[in-house]
Amino acid sequence: MIGGRLLKTSSRFALVAAAGIFMSGYALSSAQAGGLGGDCCADLEERVAELEATTARKNNRKVSVKLYGFVTRSLMYWTDDDGAGNTRSDIYNVDIAMSGISRWGIKGGARISSNVSVGYKFEWQINDTYLHATTPTNDDAADPGVLTLRHNVVHIKSKTLGTLGIGHSHTASDGISQIDLSGTTFFARSNVNATLMSGAGVARGLFNNLDGAGRADRVRYDSPKMAGFVLSASFGESDYWDVALRFANKIGDFKVAAGIAYLDSKDDNGGTGDSGRCGPGNGVGTGSRPFGEQCIMGSGGILHTPTGLNINFAAGESTVDNGPGFADSVYDFWYVKGGVLQNFFGVGKTGIYGEYWESTQDAFGFNVADGTMWGLGIVQNFDSAVFQIFLSHRNFQEDVILDATGDETTTTLLGFNIRF
Repeated sequence: MIGGRLLKTSSRFALVAAAGIFMSGYALSSAQAGGLGGDCCADLEERVAELEATTARKNNRKVSVKLYGFVTRSLMYWTDDDGAGNTRSDIYNVDIAMSGISRWGIKGGARISSNVSVGYKFEWQINDTYLHATTPTNDDAADPGVLTLRHNVVHIKSKTLGTLGIGHSHTASDGISQIDLSGTTFFARSNVNATLMSGAGVARGLFNNLDGAGRADRVRYDSPKMAGFVLSASFGESDYWDVALRFANKIGDFKVAAGIAYLDSKDDNGGTGDSGRCGPGNGVGTGSRPFGEQCIMGSGGILHTPTGLNINFAAGESTVDNGPGFADSVYDFWYVKGGVLQNFFGVGKTGIYGEYWESTQDAFGFNVADGTMWGLGIVQNFDSAVFQIFLSHRNFQEDVILDATGDETTTTLLGFNIRF
């Protein structure tokens, strides 16, 4: 009996001892395999010091840091009627202009008190084959690979008083013509000339959505949100000022968003600058504007959340003062898009849409050109990877005075976008 107990006890001690030897051997083997050598603690401290010396880290633990961005590429098939009876076509590998340019940034902030916080934002884009800068004879655009600063701004925010921002970033009116609830805004919103080549038979200036003063070196104020409304105002370089009112809220089963803005700008020195004008490529507003330009523009959308049915719209008008004794030049447009946004396949929402555009350009009191556009498209989101695949087609036509040919350009895009 005693011998049996002794045998069992000895067996247990043997098992424990064997396990201890095994674990010690495993730990030593792992340490040596990791290059730590015999003195594991000293070598471990040395390895940690090396990692600290070679790893980017935040020294100020009070201020948050977030890296973000996305990469997008598209294949574009285009056709172009140059107005002289010649039709050209080709396939380009492009980056979508304006809304879809590949970019990355760093942003963050910190709290001063329970009511007041401060923040910052740096963002750059890479000018790699802008779609809108390609031409029928140049598939690489200008200066491919050049970095451009998008944002360099500091802001201070009070929950009760609002937000004041200083630096290079969005003006108050920037983005006011692109409020859209279709879920397809990455590649298909009212800035339709973002998918139109330069130098094609159709003029890009006829498809400008007057999307505010863009990004600029400015001072901007935003009010606190009240019942869904936010009032914004800014002023800055190129002698401009603007004011905007935005609304976003949910009303029953509907999501509603809208905005309207007014912009007044002037170039005292006749320069073109990078800010202050009403959107990119306004045919009646290009060049110097010594007597000033005024614009009013807005957009909005309604989404029925149970069904995903949505409708979105945008419109605007630009008036350029041509000086004493001369009639103003006026440009106006309107845009509408309707579609459905639903998770049909369980991997992410699918957006399907149709869109239409009209614009008119008057110079010195005379109608000189009209533009129309129609388009169709679909986007499939993959939520698990924050990834999009999209397919779109747009048909652009212009009717220019004394030109009966009616020039036409089409662009068809197959694109991919991944965010981080």
